[in-house]
Amino acid sequence: MRRATLVLALALALAALAGCGGSTEPLTHDEYVAKADEICAEYNAKFEDVLGGLTEQSSDAARNDALEKYVSHYGDMADDVSELEPPESDRVLAQFVDRLKRNARGFEEAADKGELMSDTSGNRAYNSLKEARTLAEQAGLGACSEANS
Repeated sequence: MRRATLVLALALALAALAGCGGSTEPLTHDEYVAKADEICAEYNAKFEDVLGGLTEQSSDAARNDALEKYVSHYGDMADDVSELEPPESDRVLAQFVDRLKRNARGFEEAADKGELMSDTSGNRAYNSLKEARTLAEQAGLGACSEANS
């Protein structure tokens, strides 16, 4: 039961954090936030579609399948975020983008190892998502952090 609860908590935490999307010229902070929040809202909807049906009664196979789909979307989101160029002087936005990319790599590695539902991977993912949410909040990104509020 603890494992199922942890997996469900991870799934909800993953669903709560969304992504952002692309440009080739550096944006002002306000422009970045506006574009990021628009993309974040799109990814929030995708994550809800993938994880919204999970319950504590869901089978491990159903949870794992949903988490694998989530990881795929999260990687796409991190790619979209990487296409946005935050202002060079905006350290918090740069840290946020870096955290999303590191999260995506970590989630993909856990998926490749078949460890998406392990307690260790779940705890790491939760902590990484919490850090990304904090950075999003500090940068003024609403949709990238609102679901974890």
